[in-house]
Amino acid sequence: MTTATPQIKSFGSATGGRSNAVCSCGAATCIRTSCVEANPGRRFFCCRLIPSMLSTNRENAELKLLKAKEVVEKGVEVQRIKFLLCFSWLFFVICVLIWICMCFLLLL
Repeated sequence: MTTATPQIKSFGSATGGRSNAVCSCGAATCIRTSCVEANPGRRFFCCRLIPSMLSTNRENAELKLLKAKEVVEKGVEVQRIKFLLCFSWLFFVICVLIWICMCFLLLL
């Protein structure tokens, strides 16, 4: 797979931050500033299509994380409901047993 390199036609403050560079895919480019530790503040040309794809991928990743979090929260909620259901049935059985014992004692 080859890396797309733009054809640089102009660069600098005279263009007001806009460039006439064209990416090898044919789309216009824009000037971005690097914010990674390896090249902080370095300016570079970037295809205008790639940031939209990156943001879409980032949004998809965020949605996946939110869905995973919801699944975990639902799992915890289901476990809590199961515990409460078991506890309520145990309480019911104990109450019935106490009632049966009380009735048996009253008959004696």
